Amino acid sequence: MTSSTTDMAGHPDVAEISDLVEGLLPPSRTTDVRRHLETCDLCADVYASLEEIQGLLGTLPGPQRMPDDVAGRIDAA
Repeated sequence: MTSSTTDMAGHPDVAEISDLVEGLLPPSRTTDVRRHLETCDLCADVYASLEEIQGLLGTLPGPQRMPDDVAGRIDAA
């Protein structure tokens, strides 16, 4: 989680917007950043892009299971 950071124009840091997407911001900061997103098209676009990326990553298949023979050799080592 990031600390509260804004640039000189008052925009939240991209890492903070990312934390918002992931639900990691504290409630008080979440309110402030969401309020900012309502009036700032630039930051709202960043938020939408990060949400889209998160959604796409959630659709990827999980890792393949390690073949039993490989697992056996690792255990033996």
